[in-house]
Amino acid sequence: MTITQRLTESLKSTAKYNPETQVAPACILRTDTEKDFTSIMPRLMELLP
Repeated sequence: MTITQRLTESLKSTAKYNPETQVAPACILRTDTEKDFTSIMPRLMELLP
């Protein structure tokens, strides 16, 4: 599994919620002060809604 695949999987699982007790998340924020993920952001934007 590539890091892009793993990160995509992780972000998708973070977005899961229980509609009986929670409201859908509006967004998922992740700080990247070191800019480690800058190079894969275009690919992530293709893979994630």
